[in-house]
Parts: sequence; C-alpha cells; structure tokens
Amino acid sequence: MIAYKVVRVEDKPWWKFWKRSVFSSAVAKGFAQAKYEVGKWADPPPWLALKGYYLTVFTDVPYAMDFVTKYIDVAGIWECEIQGAWHPNVPFMDLTKLKVGELILPEPLMDDIGPVYPHRWPLGTIMTKRVRLLRRVA
Repeated sequence: MIAYKVVRVEDKPWWKFWKRSVFSSAVAKGFAQAKYEVGKWADPPPWLALKGYYLTVFTDVPYAMDFVTKYIDVAGIWECEIQGAWHPNVPFMDLTKLKVGELILPEPLMDDIGPVYPHRWPLGTIMTKRVRLLRRVA
C-alpha cells in the first residue's frame, strides 16, 4: 500500500556528513525516534510498539502538507510503501514530551460508554508496522 511519510530534513553544518538518504522522525525525538533510509524498511522503536504505538503516515499528500504547514518547520514528504495499515486505536500523545523521548498520555475523559480522549490524531493519519521511503514528493 502507498502512503506518505513526513520526515525531518535538517539544515545544519553536520548534515553534509550524514548520508542524504537517511532521515529521522518529524516529531519524535530521543528514544521515541525512528530512522528512515530510502529504499529500506523502517520499524518503530520496540518499546513504543509494545504500548501500541507504531509508525504513522498519511493517506494522502494534502493531509501531509496540512500537517507540515501547521506543525513542522523542516520537513520533507515522501511517498512510501507500508506494511499493515489501521486507524490509530491509541490516544494521541503529548508531542512536547515525545520530542524528548517520553511517552506521556493524556488522561481520558469519561462519558456514558467509556473513555474519550480529548486530543485527536491529525486528519489522514494511519498507523503501520513498517515504512519504506520510495521518493520525495515535497
């Protein structure tokens, strides 16, 4: 299945020494970060997968572009092949904490039928077990 991955594109002095075909997660940092290499399969950090958090991608380019323009200042959008796809069935996490490698989940609100999470995943987000970057589209 084809999807679209937002990755961080650095413009730092050390960047020239790092292979241009290797990218990192756009949002996650530290122990929560995944590395993406063009043409190779990327997997989620094992500790996040055990908690139900896998790699996230977008179903369409417009969703990815909307996310980039609102939240990320240095990013690239890549067409990718994915293995397994589902709508996130875990609560949206605190992105500020995730950037430093911590997984802090918001407290759910309770309604008549159970927990409701106050935060939502960006539109078009799906989770997947594996991602392989194919070509840059933006």
